[in-house]
Amino acid sequence: MTEKNKDYLIEEAKKEAGFFNKEYFDADKKQRLGNYLVPEKLIRQVTHPSSRPLNEREYACLLLGSLEGKKLLDYGCGDGWNTICFAKAKAMVWATDISEKGVELTKKKAAANGVSEFVTAEVQNCYKTQFPSDLFDIIYGGGILHHLDVEAAGQELSRILHPNGVAVFYEPIRENKIMDTIKVIVLRVLRRKPSEETENETPMTIERINLLKPYFKIINYRVFNVLSSANVLFNSELLKSVFLWADYILIKLIPGFFKLGRGVVIELRQPINLNNA
Repeated sequence: MTEKNKDYLIEEAKKEAGFFNKEYFDADKKQRLGNYLVPEKLIRQVTHPSSRPLNEREYACLLLGSLEGKKLLDYGCGDGWNTICFAKAKAMVWATDISEKGVELTKKKAAANGVSEFVTAEVQNCYKTQFPSDLFDIIYGGGILHHLDVEAAGQELSRILHPNGVAVFYEPIRENKIMDTIKVIVLRVLRRKPSEETENETPMTIERINLLKPYFKIINYRVFNVLSSANVLFNSELLKSVFLWADYILIKLIPGFFKLGRGVVIELRQPINLNNA
């Protein structure tokens, strides 16, 4: 990829910053009421992940392994929920985002949760970070790749990930349009508005995941959220658990069922150094 093309992608990313600055400005007003404290449930998913995780965030956290003393990049940190969880697990966390407001809110959360010493939060562009090569033991992204040019991001991720490190992402995925149609119908029946999307975001597909192959020798993924995508409609924890277990079993037993999934966790290992390839 030429430097000219990279510059174009950087400009596109800056456009998205305006959208997220507004989102995080609104989030700041709401989170201020809770003193910016991160819920213990989220922290426990990172510090004590389930050995048999049923949702995408728990599975992603399990793949990270022990975080204590590790150099971790929260790649596209948003407003910092995950950053604080990683710092609570005693990782040394660099949190980066294109949104100035997101970084500001991440710093507020770090101070409020007593982990400022473990967190460095700064505005950076994900295609062209200022980090030295091979720096990070762990790179984590929650809903970031689907906003990006996957190949350009993959090239930078492979450069800054340590050869023995791991990069983990959880993202929306759309291999089939059936669930999108069902979602539209349900939202209309319930008279709910669909969540806002930016003009540049594109849900992941298996084809897009495979674009990372030139940059990593090992690429694994697991799909989630078929029946359990309806869990946002229910308050019953028992019912939510039933749908999560149903997804876990049906994805294993029925070929092609995973194509209805709406979430995916991607695991990347053994970065390929293109300068030496």
